[in-house]
Amino acid sequence: MISPKFYLRTGTGKESGKIYVKFYLKGEKVHFSTEVAASVKEWDEENSKIRGNSMEVKDRNILINNIRSRINVVDVKFRLREKQLTRALFFKHYNRPDD
Repeated sequence: MISPKFYLRTGTGKESGKIYVKFYLKGEKVHFSTEVAASVKEWDEENSKIRGNSMEVKDRNILINNIRSRINVVDVKFRLREKQLTRALFFKHYNRPDD
């Protein structure tokens, strides 16, 4: 089972950055940007979400949850088919879920 970790990646001395996701498949690291931005003050590392109650924050958290769901859909699809999921296959099915 894939256990994705979402984290805020900022440049040195920067107050904001993009949220990235990472996990491992058969020892191979998979990581990519969610393209969701957040400030250091907003980011809740423990709960992997953005703090706040505004509609903008809620929308960005929905985007993060949708990415988490897409990762899990790919994982479950391969487990049910009893096929090995590799990094390349993950990206193929993540980016084109209908294939």
